[in-house]
Amino acid sequence: SFSSPSMGDARSFLTQPGFPAGQIEYLWIHSPFLPTSEDFQNILASLSISCLRLEILQFCFLRTSYQSKDDIPKDKHLIIRDILPVTDFHSLVEFRIIHPWPIQGTDDDIKQLASRWPTLQELDLNSQPLVPTRPSLTLASLQHLAAYCPNLRYIGLYLDASSSILDLKESVGAHTHQKKWEEIFISYSRIPHPIPKHYPQIARYLSQFCDHRTEWVYPDDRHRFPRFKSSWLKRLA
Repeated sequence: SFSSPSMGDARSFLTQPGFPAGQIEYLWIHSPFLPTSEDFQNILASLSISCLRLEILQFCFLRTSYQSKDDIPKDKHLIIRDILPVTDFHSLVEFRIIHPWPIQGTDDDIKQLASRWPTLQELDLNSQPLVPTRPSLTLASLQHLAAYCPNLRYIGLYLDASSSILDLKESVGAHTHQKKWEEIFISYSRIPHPIPKHYPQIARYLSQFCDHRTEWVYPDDRHRFPRFKSSWLKRLA
């Protein structure tokens, strides 16, 4: 684990001659400065070659404090396609990223990511962005992850559950026999409001991937992340 002023510096440090990058199994990199798409893709590409035993990779691009939203660069966003090089790693099963802005992309981008990464076990694509602009992913992303990643046990996404409601009906029942996810974190993801003619449909859709043993993790008013188990499906439906 270490902090670096840039992804270029981090890449130089990890790929310097004689550095035992090939022995690293867990890596957490922090930088208070937001990377460009190119810089982020480059460090992933370099690490996929040098860190052959890496199983867990995490990035955090937050400063310790912000005075206002204006402190966050508006031109430094990452998209899901910037993350696709993680599928080139030999042993990687867990990937997490924290960033001020949502990681934008489409449900098809998630499908492409999942289809190239069948060994994935844990994924968090910035499920709690500091600036919660309207999410671009929908509930359909969950279907793609379930279809292509049979070992997945933890998922963290920032998505819009109020979109693609009509499309969910076709998917219900497609993954009823798959292994249920152990934890799911959807943070401040949007849900239809005001309430609830779609709630039963959403509940039936989610029951393909989750059951009463699944832990739902989300922040309370004090910005902690409580974990709990409950009969959420009955309440939602």
